[in-house]
Amino acid sequence: MSIEGALSIAVDWDGRRVNAAMLVSTRPRGVARVLVGKRAGDAVAMVPKLFSICGRSQAVAAALACERAAGIESDAAVQRARMELVDAEIVHEYLWRILLDWPRAIGAAGNAPMLASVRALIGEALKASEWAMRYAPERPRSGGSRWDAVRVELGRLLTRDLMDAPPATLDDPSRFDTWLEAGTSPVANVMARLRVESANSTGPGVTLLPIMTSDLAAGELVRRLDSDEGFSSAPDWEGSPRETGPRARQHSHPLIAELTRCAPSPVLPRLAARLVELTELLERKAGERMASAAIRDGDAIAWVETARGMLVHRVALDEESVVRYQIVAPTEWNFHPRGALVVELETLCVGDRTALERRVELLVQSLDPCVAYGIEIGHA
Repeated sequence: MSIEGALSIAVDWDGRRVNAAMLVSTRPRGVARVLVGKRAGDAVAMVPKLFSICGRSQAVAAALACERAAGIESDAAVQRARMELVDAEIVHEYLWRILLDWPRAIGAAGNAPMLASVRALIGEALKASEWAMRYAPERPRSGGSRWDAVRVELGRLLTRDLMDAPPATLDDPSRFDTWLEAGTSPVANVMARLRVESANSTGPGVTLLPIMTSDLAAGELVRRLDSDEGFSSAPDWEGSPRETGPRARQHSHPLIAELTRCAPSPVLPRLAARLVELTELLERKAGERMASAAIRDGDAIAWVETARGMLVHRVALDEESVVRYQIVAPTEWNFHPRGALVVELETLCVGDRTALERRVELLVQSLDPCVAYGIEIGHA
């Protein structure tokens, strides 16, 4: 088993509706403890080796937390390079879902050759920025990132080949609906069919996690990390599970707000939020996606908004040695034992087993776990 673990999802179905759902995670608790005793620079270098998914964002979060704890201020070039790393990783994850997972959710073939080209473009562009994943890095004397050029190329691919529509289509709910109903592009066709597939679930799901601020992070978030040993593996906010990710970040966008109000389930708003955020990233319109805050001398917290939601790293240093390390990953929020997936599964009213299997898979995919998962449907 990989260090990331896996999710086991059990659904109790009576032939008409889901009566209960249970989620069990084998994700190892306290994996961050392996960083205790390491020098700050060694700990930061080790983090992306522990987490194969979103490894760049993990490394950036580690560097931000350790540097803040050590009282190191990074310059503008470091901040810019780290933002490129996180942005490109989000773009990669979103295009992977759009090109492979969304089509497969409706029984269609994905576009593996296009995804391979996208991955090659992004990987080549980021080689010149990976120095910024290190702790207190020095800027290279020569060379530069090609991310801006790749970003423009990927923007053309999205609007011309995948959407067949300008990004402004996503700004107006009525234009979006017309585009969706026409279904003349690969993305519109898939999303229109996914809207139908998700129509048998009801209810808004759980409350969204608020956008993190320095006051919230250094206050309530740290308080929970200090007082609840199990918080990292089953986090909640103000006593209830929350959803993190693109829908939480984009909840006030006109399209996402309207879809949340009208859609029968959160699935379509989640998918649309990814599409909205993808266009913003490719047009350089997205806001800040990372920050850190000092708690006390040698103690700091950092958070990075990743493809799947808010990633938190908290570290305490004694001189340059790590004496405490905590990580809260997005999957722990969205796949909480009483969280979004379980709540939404228990609203499903489906009379056909094959259709139920598709609905369950779609709900899981819409929340996008960063680990492998298995689904078992039992007939009551």
